[in-house]
Amino acid sequence: MFSLSNYTKAEAEELANTIRNHVEKTPMVSPEGEISITLSLGIAEAERGVGETVSSLLNKADKALYQAKGTGRNKVSIYLKGNIGM
Repeated sequence: MFSLSNYTKAEAEELANTIRNHVEKTPMVSPEGEISITLSLGIAEAERGVGETVSSLLNKADKALYQAKGTGRNKVSIYLKGNIGM
């Protein structure tokens, strides 16, 4: 989990994709050889003036994460109010 209080949603998505791409391009080395790894991430933005709790924010990010996993994995998904965006 990352808390990016000074990032816009677009900047958070860009950072998440940078991390995801780096993980995808960097195989893990094991005694049996290289292992390819992918990463799915969910992003949620706290709504201003709503009194968002950490729990509700994590719930939104978790929903976005499962959306990313459910549509092919190795993706970034953003929770949008009432919807999830890719």
